[in-house]
Amino acid sequence: MDADGIGHGIRTFRFPETVFAGGTDCAAACHAWLPDQASTTGFAPAGGVPPSWSGSPRPGALLAAADNAHSRLWREGARPSDPDRFGYGAFNPGCGGCHQVATEDHGHVPGCVDCHRFGGSRGPLHALHVAAIAGAADRIDPGLGASGGAFCDYCHADAATPGSRARATCYNCHLSGHQPVDASGIPHFWQPE
Repeated sequence: MDADGIGHGIRTFRFPETVFAGGTDCAAACHAWLPDQASTTGFAPAGGVPPSWSGSPRPGALLAAADNAHSRLWREGARPSDPDRFGYGAFNPGCGGCHQVATEDHGHVPGCVDCHRFGGSRGPLHALHVAAIAGAADRIDPGLGASGGAFCDYCHADAATPGSRARATCYNCHLSGHQPVDASGIPHFWQPE
């Protein structure tokens, strides 16, 4: 790779044979700067204890500990039957399956909406999120109403004055793209009763 970062694609990976190896953390050394253990807490609910998470935030550790769609993609890859719904016609296994699904650039970080199509304000995934938030926001995050916020504030930032909720967007509720839901399939920080 030169000083401008050119040549950092798959052809120049240090260990290219592991990029698409299912269930293999091809970048463990690259992610060593992340702490081995961390913990974080979700919104303070109206009653009870806020949801929390503890563990290793390193991508390989999150994927290895999970059993969900993202970890299965990492282990096995996929060929979705409805590519329009997913945004891509195929996912190779391994780290490269997601991080190189759209480009050969080494370590490309796709955003959640690159794959999860919300379909605009009338799409089914958008409607599902609005309904879940509307049905539980008063209990899960009573501070929203007290701050004059609206349901949209969790995902959409006001460009002029983005609130603290919108800064984290998907991660307000989901831990990471490497482990977006807990073992029961529920977002880590938006725990319904």
